[in-house]
Amino acid sequence: MRSEIVLFAQHDGKSASGGVARDAGAVDAAAHDEKVALQLLLHREPVRSSFGYCKRAEYEGVHSIHPPFSAAAMFFLFDPSFWETASFVVTVIALPFAIFLFLFEQRKERDSEEEEAYQLLQDAYNDFLKIVLDNPDLQLRSAVSRMDLTDEQKERKLIIFEMLIALFERAYIVSYEPDMRGLPLRRWHSWDDFMREWCRRDDFYYQLPHLLSGEDEDFARYIRALADEEHGRKISGDVRGLSDGKQ
Repeated sequence: MRSEIVLFAQHDGKSASGGVARDAGAVDAAAHDEKVALQLLLHREPVRSSFGYCKRAEYEGVHSIHPPFSAAAMFFLFDPSFWETASFVVTVIALPFAIFLFLFEQRKERDSEEEEAYQLLQDAYNDFLKIVLDNPDLQLRSAVSRMDLTDEQKERKLIIFEMLIALFERAYIVSYEPDMRGLPLRRWHSWDDFMREWCRRDDFYYQLPHLLSGEDEDFARYIRALADEEHGRKISGDVRGLSDGKQ
């Protein structure tokens, strides 16, 4: 009798005559898979995910709304090594950079304030020169001091010198520092030149003891040194000129 060989994957095979009928429950594999899936859905079998154990439906719902990298982000947020690295970056890079910006802004603000103060002092000196121009009879800008002044003219000249000393003292207190360099030093050179120019005048030089009474001691020492230096140069120049004339 001829037998027929039935393949294992064949679903519609017939049992041999006289044989035992096959299991009806294993006929349709797809139906079996659907039944298993339905049981999993109904019983909500717990599954393991990156968040721990959760219901399968919840797991599938989370991953359908949030992509997988959200779990990685949460992992970094709760990872101590991540925060250790972040604090290292802040300490080594961000913090020094923030300090540098702070100091830079402070220096910029200070330079702006110094420039403003310098301009105010320059404006005050220009206003003083206007007063000098309004009193041409005193000849305060001439190289030689006028000696034949009336009492009223002498009083006006003394008041103008007092105004000048007060302006020089203000400039010294605001702008002068012992160890100046760069732009502050260049700014002060202009005031040093103004002081030297006036100290060359005999009438201003001989009025200094009276003018400096009660003024700042450091400023008084500074301008006295300038006055003695310029007066000494003037005397030495006069002596040199006389000796040259005799020859």
